[in-house]
Amino acid sequence: MRTIAKRLVLAAVLLTAVACSSTESTQQVASQTPADPVHGGSVIVGTSSEVDGFNPLSSQWSGPAYQVGRTVLDPLVVMDTEGNWQPYLAKSITPNEDFTVWTFELRPGVTFHNGEVLDADALVMFFEAAVASPLSSQGFPETPTVAKTGDLTVSLTFTQPWSQMPTALVEQPGYVIAPAMIQSGDTQHPIGTGPFVFDEWIPDNHFRAVRNPNYWQEGLPYLDSIEFRPITDPELRLNALTAGDIDIAEANSVGQPRLDELAAAGFTVIDDVDNVGAANLLMNNDQPPVNDQRVREAIVSAIDRDAFRNAVLDPSFDVADQPYPAGSKWHAELDYPEFDPDHARGIVDDYEAENGPIAISIMIIATGAPTEPAQFLQQQLEAVGIDVEIDAVEQVTFVQQFVRGDYQTVYLGSFFGAADPDGSYPFITSKGAAPETLIKLNFARYRNPDVDAALQAQRETDDLAARQAEWQTVWQAFAEDLPYAWLAYDRGAWVTKSQVHGLAGFTTPEGVAIPAINRWTPFYTGVFLS
Repeated sequence: MRTIAKRLVLAAVLLTAVACSSTESTQQVASQTPADPVHGGSVIVGTSSEVDGFNPLSSQWSGPAYQVGRTVLDPLVVMDTEGNWQPYLAKSITPNEDFTVWTFELRPGVTFHNGEVLDADALVMFFEAAVASPLSSQGFPETPTVAKTGDLTVSLTFTQPWSQMPTALVEQPGYVIAPAMIQSGDTQHPIGTGPFVFDEWIPDNHFRAVRNPNYWQEGLPYLDSIEFRPITDPELRLNALTAGDIDIAEANSVGQPRLDELAAAGFTVIDDVDNVGAANLLMNNDQPPVNDQRVREAIVSAIDRDAFRNAVLDPSFDVADQPYPAGSKWHAELDYPEFDPDHARGIVDDYEAENGPIAISIMIIATGAPTEPAQFLQQQLEAVGIDVEIDAVEQVTFVQQFVRGDYQTVYLGSFFGAADPDGSYPFITSKGAAPETLIKLNFARYRNPDVDAALQAQRETDDLAARQAEWQTVWQAFAEDLPYAWLAYDRGAWVTKSQVHGLAGFTTPEGVAIPAINRWTPFYTGVFLS
């Protein structure tokens, strides 16, 4: 489930896990791009799954939902190539001195597809709906005061400092929809300000949108239309590309050898990605027996991460011991348990002497996702005396159970993918697992007051070194409490026909460079055909 990251909504997942391969593919894209983009034509994109809707306030967005969402809607904020937030639909975003008040200035003349104007009144309505929604409100630590301060300016006021507040708007709560859509609650007919206008959605078949003739970025988009088709099997998706059935294919979690084959065959491989997250076995701290730290330690110690990488993935993937890989400014030196099956067996023996046999289930998606990771983990854990059942469920059921916490463990192909770790706050804070929280995004149900204190401390400053120190506290707590058994850092890529251009080199309206693949998806706004 490359997506909640696999995204419930979720969840996330962003620095390049394979920076060593990015330069070659990016240069290849640049050398093939014509000097002058041209208007016209259509493309078909193969995505990894279907979605349940396109309303950012109520639908459970997966990676493909962000692709479609970014086509018909615009995000207020994006992350740049340095991992810093930048305004996108918003003209500017400015904090006060202590980061408790944030003022948004909108661009003049922006309209929604139905003709409604994006002004302060529309943004106030959107923010008020976002912080009231049981789903999108999880991106906010508290309910801010929303105020219109001018015809095109809106402020959000918090009681606590939040130095990285705009990063929350890279997620669903930052994709602005029209007042009419807010009022109707429609999830199937998105109305935004985006470069394309909704045309048709036939679930499990295709989503199509056509060029927005009144788009606020002059001259864009170039394409007349764009279509998304869910093809859940990664190899079938790439085969559809090579057969000419689609023009662009999502190729996340695909190893370098396969990407090299495609490049040699004349396809363009784009792996300029901000961050991709880490594969892991997430353990529900509210469900026995994994609510016992000893059991979690036995599980972590029983897994040979190098063998997992080599058997399930390939050597182009790097093994993981925390959410961010070496080379990321958010990576830390940690004391994470090594592979030690004898130690794991000793823990299992001691636990079983007191409590009886250890038996767990691993929840996975039944279709469209490989079963090999769970099978490998099953073999490793049973080798130290832990009985394992693989619980394969359909994606809709998977998402529902994932949100409810109805599982013992779950295999995630990628998680914690935010370019700035503050974007993962809802998945870590104890509030995200509190009984009174309706939708609990702290999927591991992990609660640690020291972690909560570090989360708040890093929000009280924009000093990088100070924030890095607080995040090291969080990562070290993960390494000791072990709510996650880290496995390997995921890889992100998109593959296109050679005549498709414009995925790489895209910028904000002010010209700030952004990664070709950012927050799991590219912008199709600047795509054109030669």
